[in-house]
Amino acid sequence: MDPAHGLRHEEGVLVQESKVREYSPIEEYSRPVAVIAVGYLLWRNRDFFLEKYPDIQEALDLNQGLVLKAAKYVAAFGAAVAVARTVIAGTPLMPDKQLPAEERLLRHKTLRSKPEYDRIMAKKNEMAQRLSQAIKCRTVLYDLDLEGHQQNTKIDFTQFEKLQKLLEDGYPNAMKVLKKTVINKYSAIFHWEGSDKTQQPYCMLAHCDVVPVDDQIDLPPGERQWSVDPFAGVIKDGYVWGRGAIDLKNMVFGYMEALDDLAESGFKPKRDIYLCINHDEETGGEGGANFVSEWFLQNLGPNCFEFVWDEGLFVIHELLPMMDAPCALVGIAEKGIMDLRLSVSLNEGGHSSSPLPVQDDRMPFLGWLLAPYDPHSQTAIGILARAVQRLERNPLPSTFWGNATSFFEAIRSEFAWPMRLLVANLWLFRPLLLYFLKSDPRGKTSTMVRTTTAITVFKGGEKSNVMPKSAWVNVNHRIHPNDTIESVIAHDKAVVGDERIEFEEACPPVAPSPISDHHHPAFDTFRDVCASVYPDAAVAPSLFVAASDSKWFWDLSPQIFRFNPIRLHMSEVGMFHGIDEKIGVHNYAEMVLFMREIILETDKRNAPKQK
Repeated sequence: MDPAHGLRHEEGVLVQESKVREYSPIEEYSRPVAVIAVGYLLWRNRDFFLEKYPDIQEALDLNQGLVLKAAKYVAAFGAAVAVARTVIAGTPLMPDKQLPAEERLLRHKTLRSKPEYDRIMAKKNEMAQRLSQAIKCRTVLYDLDLEGHQQNTKIDFTQFEKLQKLLEDGYPNAMKVLKKTVINKYSAIFHWEGSDKTQQPYCMLAHCDVVPVDDQIDLPPGERQWSVDPFAGVIKDGYVWGRGAIDLKNMVFGYMEALDDLAESGFKPKRDIYLCINHDEETGGEGGANFVSEWFLQNLGPNCFEFVWDEGLFVIHELLPMMDAPCALVGIAEKGIMDLRLSVSLNEGGHSSSPLPVQDDRMPFLGWLLAPYDPHSQTAIGILARAVQRLERNPLPSTFWGNATSFFEAIRSEFAWPMRLLVANLWLFRPLLLYFLKSDPRGKTSTMVRTTTAITVFKGGEKSNVMPKSAWVNVNHRIHPNDTIESVIAHDKAVVGDERIEFEEACPPVAPSPISDHHHPAFDTFRDVCASVYPDAAVAPSLFVAASDSKWFWDLSPQIFRFNPIRLHMSEVGMFHGIDEKIGVHNYAEMVLFMREIILETDKRNAPKQK
């Protein structure tokens, strides 16, 4: 058990104890609601109080003008405060996490004047070719079957061996300084030993497996969804195309490009550097990151790293309305994940020619006036369909506390009017901004402020004229850090409200991650290097809404930062696990520069080992 994070291991799975939230939205909104309610009751019963206490009437008559005047002054003062906060947001009077624009440009010019900038850019086509070769390795992993077992018969593990060979042959300078340890056949730890053993090491993560391609690549080009063969490593129009281009072979080979260039330039690190290449992140990391983290626990001990860097979100253009600058989203937390299986088993099914009637439990005659129509099906599929409808219509409560507050406070100076007025005055406009976020029809911003509910599998009958006796549905939750596994299950049971439905976890759930400190020096390093490579971008702590291998590293460092340092437009984020996945050749070179600078700047920082 880690008392700092409330975590425990159960049968090799990390789960989180139920905990009292640091901030409660109920406390925030209940107080003004209570004040309004009490005021309303007093107003409705004013005649009673005025008759009983005539002195109150005299006081009101005397002070009515004074009260109105005071109310006007209070309203004017509040408006002045809101406008003032909007104007000074991002200045020394009300600083955020951003570096001044002048300093960002200076850092960028300084980087461009260095010889390594020209050297990296000169070989960007060569680097793109190596990434192309990696994409040709079909390191595809498939989802676990319905019983939770890996479908090994579909996996070609020789492709993972081929990719490891590409790493060893493609980066001779890096291989001279890195010590490689193979973990569970297909994952690997690369260690670059530092000169100062009093300094704390750090760790970089990536995974070499990719998700399958649903498209039938053997079809003629006109019948495919992909514009190119997703495993051909095509380079055209200034992009490297294929599965893994942004998830996540770009980071695997980007790390290696940066390390190889540093080794060639004669760099000798002060701090120990660890690079972990895992092979089964897309199916949960049981055989890769799980074994890698155990190796570190046995050889280095808990909390051995100053920080861990894993995949995450991107430098995204047009992330939010009225925000002209791109935003570099550095994840400081990760949502939990839980698959709940809701099942129904009846004593009998029946023939489709004589289905059981739908029950209406309302009172006869006038019942329709007193209660909404909520029919009770008597079939397995109908019972689950009603449950699914209720879950989708009643999502978990949204909350603006925690990550969302940190995110907007960090970038409040980057918005244009009138959005800047809202963001700079969360004390006043928090409920309004929360409403906008949770009402996004695309669902892109609502995931920031609540635990999401998605119906992913519905399994019922096998024959068209037979009503099945049993059926089940899989409900996938991505759990917000303000919720717990237990609270989500309790919510679902209360919403469904049907004792005929059984709830069980389809696989061991993963709790939301601990929240890393966005005031930590390592986060500042990410911000400073972003300014050097992406001077037009704001940097913000964010919530990573997907699942990654970092969950296996909670015991190795309290500081885990999730960031995939490539530029993407908001419309391109769909390439992630999607169609026509690709990365720009220049974009990839900028990413290598970013990684190289992170390693250099981290090595300059003083981070003595904890005793």
